[in-house]
Amino acid sequence: MAVELFPYWYGTKWDFNGITRTPKKGKIACGYFITNTLTDVGFHIPRIKWAQSASEVFIKKLAKNQIKRFTNKPIATVKKHLINAGSGLYLVGLDSHTGFIYVNKDKVRFVHADYYEPEKGVVSEKIDSYSPIAHSKYRIIGKLMSDEMMASWIQKKKIR
Repeated sequence: MAVELFPYWYGTKWDFNGITRTPKKGKIACGYFITNTLTDVGFHIPRIKWAQSASEVFIKKLAKNQIKRFTNKPIATVKKHLINAGSGLYLVGLDSHTGFIYVNKDKVRFVHADYYEPEKGVVSEKIDSYSPIAHSKYRIIGKLMSDEMMASWIQKKKIR
């Protein structure tokens, strides 16, 4: 699962133009962090195209009907929704950023290539910490690993 790959990426520095494919070598932008991780666990996606697109594009393609949008809502509202939606892996698109959200019971983590602290780079932090997700006005969240997504993975079908 993608969650098991996250620690390899921790500390990979952020850069708006970062495209590294190797954790801790070079720099990575948020979209490339997402698409590299999904590609590395075996999803057949247009990695570069999606990395350079608005996150809503690929969230809608991967999460299909398991999407929730929040506009001008406090992060506490988002956290409560995620806990109620259940444990699992989510993608989130923000005003101008993207990342993963990992929910494990009542623990909610935001995993992303952090442009607030580019030298720290890829991090996992509490969803309500000082970070882009806590300060964004718009959030689109899609739950990953639906039956349809898993079938595409098992059958090695391209997700377009």
